Amino acid sequence: PEMTPLTDWCIRLTDRSQNVEGKGRLDMATNIINTLRMDNDNGYIGEVRTAQIAHLFLRMSLLVKRQTGTTFHSHIGHRNNVEGVLTRFILEATEGAGAQASYLNTASRMADKIRHIVTTRDTKHGKRVTEIGEIIGFDFTERALLWQPVLTYDFFKDKFCFHGVTEGMVDRARVEGIDVTLPLNCQPIRKYKFAS
Repeated sequence: PEMTPLTDWCIRLTDRSQNVEGKGRLDMATNIINTLRMDNDNGYIGEVRTAQIAHLFLRMSLLVKRQTGTTFHSHIGHRNNVEGVLTRFILEATEGAGAQASYLNTASRMADKIRHIVTTRDTKHGKRVTEIGEIIGFDFTERALLWQPVLTYDFFKDKFCFHGVTEGMVDRARVEGIDVTLPLNCQPIRKYKFAS
């Protein structure tokens, strides 16, 4: 329900309860693992509610790129802004990894493998995408995850503001032979910093 793609080239994997015989249950972890067999270009995940799922999603993003040469990326959350989603996801993925990871390690892996953060919120007009940000990279010197806003929603005007495509989007389009004619994003790159 968080995202319903309006394209015929997307498939949507959803959870399913077991039947009366106790069979046929599908959960988010199973769906994430099953995406490895699909040779997909992109993967989007709904709200992450457990540390196990956050860590599993991050691990699968590493595996898919190595195995297929494509990028399994993006995350959607219900926090009101990108930084709220980053906080929750980093905390949960680090907890899910146990003693194997630190917050900085998790954030740097996110910067390498997860591309977009999409936030939603209930409004008087129904559920709305409120912000889309693209993760640009990780600055080890400043201990900061770098991201740039792509789209924001103004609640008072009930209006979306598209800030333009990022340089990374243009580069990925060129690799695919696509000429991008949309305006280039001039928003400053934001730094999501970590305490020492």
